[in-house]
Formats: sequence, C-alpha cells, structure tokens
Amino acid sequence: MFRKLTDRLISAVSGNAATDEGIRRLQSMGFNATQARNALEATSGNVDRAAELLLVPNSGETVVRGSTCTRNDIDIAIQNAMQESLQTEDQRLYRQAQEASLAQGGNNSRSAVNNKAAQAAMNRSTNQFGAKKRTTKKKESKGANNNNNSGSNKATYNNSNNTTAAGKSIGKYHPNVKVPTKLEDKSKEEQILRNVDRVKSHPSAVDTLYKALSALRNDPNSARFRKLDKSSSGYQRSVASAPGAEALLLTMNFTTNTSDTFLMMDRTRVDPALLYLGISALENAKNSTEYKEAKRLLQFQKEISNIKFSVNSSESEAVLRAGFISKCPTEPSDGRGALMMVTLGDEIVKRRFDGDDTIQDILNWLGGHGSIIPENLLSREWCLIDKNQYPSNPIDCDANKKRTLQYVGFWPSGKLEIQPSPISWLEGSDDEKIIAGSSRGLGAAPKDALR
Repeated sequence: MFRKLTDRLISAVSGNAATDEGIRRLQSMGFNATQARNALEATSGNVDRAAELLLVPNSGETVVRGSTCTRNDIDIAIQNAMQESLQTEDQRLYRQAQEASLAQGGNNSRSAVNNKAAQAAMNRSTNQFGAKKRTTKKKESKGANNNNNSGSNKATYNNSNNTTAAGKSIGKYHPNVKVPTKLEDKSKEEQILRNVDRVKSHPSAVDTLYKALSALRNDPNSARFRKLDKSSSGYQRSVASAPGAEALLLTMNFTTNTSDTFLMMDRTRVDPALLYLGISALENAKNSTEYKEAKRLLQFQKEISNIKFSVNSSESEAVLRAGFISKCPTEPSDGRGALMMVTLGDEIVKRRFDGDDTIQDILNWLGGHGSIIPENLLSREWCLIDKNQYPSNPIDCDANKKRTLQYVGFWPSGKLEIQPSPISWLEGSDDEKIIAGSSRGLGAAPKDALR
C-alpha cells in the first residue's frame, strides 16, 4: 500500500509530457482531452496511474477546473487517495483483530499482534476524524444554544401573555378557567388593596401601619418616619407575623437593606398618591367586620388576663366574687349531677350541678371567677357557647337565665366556652337566623327555643 503511495508522489512531481496515445486511451475510458492531458502531466505520462488518479473521488473535479493542473491540486488529490487507502487498511486490520479474538485455540502471540494492529487502526481513525467530530460537536452545541435561546424567547413570550405550561394545560382541558395573575405583577393599586384585605383581621398590624403611614404622609422629610426597624419589639409583635403587612410597606416603595433588618425609603421615592391610597384602604379596613371582631377578641383576652390577677390586687373584687359564690347551690357529690366545664381564656374551670339548677346558677358560679363575667354575658358583650353541639349558637343568658340546665341541653354534661359575641349577634340583627335543630339530651328544648 505504502509503495503505491510513494510511486504516486514520485510520478506527481516528475512532470513528464503526456503522449497522444495516452490521451486517446483515456478518452476511450470516457474522459475528455483536457482531463486526460492534465492527468498524464501529473503522472509523468503513465496512463494507468493517470486513469487511477482520475477515478479517485473528488480528484477529477480538481483536475478539470482549469486548462492546467496546479501542484496544490495534485497534493490534495494524493492526500485524499492516501486517506482512502488508510481507511481501507484500518478496516482490514480491525476485521482481522475481531476474527482473531473470536477464534478458539488461536495463537496468543498472534492475537496480541492483531489486537495491537487494531488499536493502531483505531488511533489513526481517531486522529483522522477528530477534527471532523469537533466540528460536528461545535455545530451541535451551536444548534443547542440556538434552541435554548429560542426556548427562552418563547418562555418570555408565554410569560408576558400569561400562558405557562400549567396555563396551557388548563386552557386545553378547562377553556373557561384562567390562571390568576401573580400579585407582584398587578398594579400598585391592586397590590395595596389586596394586602390590606389580607391584614385586616390583625388589628394590631392595621393600627401600626396606619400610624406609620400617616406620620410619613404628614412629614415626609423626616428620616425617622422613612426607616422602620424590623428587629424592634413593636414591629415583631404587631407587623412581622401579619400576612400582607410587610408586602404593603414594600408596595409603598419601602426597600430592605442588605442585612434585612430595616425597611427604608429614600425621600425621592415618597409617593403622596400611594400614601393616600394606602391610608384610605387601612381606614376602610378599620370599619370591616373582620377588624372589629378581631379587635374585640384582643380586648376580651386582655380583660380575661386582668380578671386572673385582680382578685389578689383588689379587695373590692374579692368581695364581689365572694358574693356571687354565696348564691351558688351546693355542689352535688361525686357520681351525681352534671359536670360543667367552662373554657375561660386559656383556663378551664369545672363544677358539678344538678339537672334542676338554672343558667343563673351558672352565672353566679362564673361570677366567683370574675365579677365582670355575669354582667358581660347578660349584656351580650360576651356569649356562652355550647361546644357539645354543632353548629354552636350563642345562648341568650338573659332570656334563659331561669331555665334549667336540662332544658337548655347542658345535661348530662356541659362543655361551654366564653367568647366575645359576634357583631351581628351583639347588635341583635341575626336573632331570627339561629339554626334550628333537635334537642341534645332527654327533656332538652330545640335550639331555636333558646334564642
């Protein structure tokens, strides 16, 4: 193989003139006179080698480009022929190595030689086609980058039109359902109203935000109104755990520092329109039912806490409590009567009563734990809830104070809780909406009879 290649190189540079006989022979093979003359000049007049050169792939095109064949064209043609010969030889060696490895009982030394030859063939193939593979990888990588860029552009387009993968799936199977827009993608006005709606059931946060934004609106040049310490006890107690509170401040153009310990606003970012809208929304939240009931619950918890400590700090309170206890009937012995359990804040008080004892007896017993309790229950400021029934309706203690425990359903047991009255029940607007139902226990009245 290498001898033939050497002969081709020698004949390519010899430069002997082509003969007319050789041109005629090559023309009889199907080549034109120009091709034949150039090939014979490249092979020093050797007709067989000239024909072989013309039959090499791509070399014929190189020869006929002009009336004369350049040295560079000849080198390229010979190099192509060498590569083809090497490929053929590599394939032969590789097949020979495979046959040797599959042969049983073959000579070990011969197998080693064949394996070595196959490895050499593979190495040459790798060196020969390495550049081509690298070029292919670059093209594939470029194609992948183009695909990624197109995918990114497509995703951006989809996001701008609110058509994500989930949105497409919903649109396919539920055409009348739309994916809601994220809160941060909505207008400032919508964000303010939504965050205020989320925070309105946390009255401490509403009051704190209202005070802070009002101070900022009245004096925007003061730096202390444009900086809030998130680590302060007041912020942690009122704002930190309230949903939508901090988001409302960020919507008002506050920003957090790098350590996330302060909320700050530059003087140039103070927007009177946003402050007006935020303060107006907070004012409306203060008039909502959610805010009022949550506010009353906080007040209730505060009063219950004061009740626990007032007996030891006030002599008059102790006298009032003793007066209520003196009106209570004698407690039945164990195994008799009904066990009444009343949740009072985070405390549960217990006592046994007979079935013919009345709601007024319950009120006197509760007055022994706090003189203000009977008054608030009778005035509907607070209400008594039977936790053994569902749904639990407030019991009108004033209208039922002379009725027995068995009649109102607190028999053979009563699990009660004192709560701040709902606004609608406190105002008497839903007395006709008490949910009726069967009585609980033998001889008990139905629910609608206890209004």
